[in-house]
Amino acid sequence: MNVDAAVDSSTNRKGVGAVVRNSTGQVIAALSMPIIRKFSSHEMEAKAIFLSLVWASQWELQIGHVEIDALMVTNALYGRTNSIAAFNDLIIDISCLLSFLWGVSISHVKRTANMAAHTLARYALGLDETCYWMESFPPSLYSVVVNDLPV
Repeated sequence: MNVDAAVDSSTNRKGVGAVVRNSTGQVIAALSMPIIRKFSSHEMEAKAIFLSLVWASQWELQIGHVEIDALMVTNALYGRTNSIAAFNDLIIDISCLLSFLWGVSISHVKRTANMAAHTLARYALGLDETCYWMESFPPSLYSVVVNDLPV
């Protein structure tokens, strides 16, 4: 699963995007979720992971690996950084959730390897409610989400 967050500072809107692929790279599910609360950029990236993992669990999607382009979040999850309280609480929430999802690992990737999730997060900025897709995608997202094979 690839996960990303997006922020439109002119409208103060935030969004989460996630795409789940099978072992051959075929997209099996995708998520675009608008977020209302105020978060810093690294808090937003952490919240994106948490919400995406909850979504995947609710839909019983089998996740083995999560890729994100937020190095600070990855480092915090593996205890390689000290963080402020609000961010640390989000990291603890993710760690607790991961303890119930045996075998799920999280790693940092470059933005170029996370474009489908980034596109879904940007798409969420214009939504009023969460959208998810399980096989079919809107034409405006299809070319990026389905044709963007992992690097």
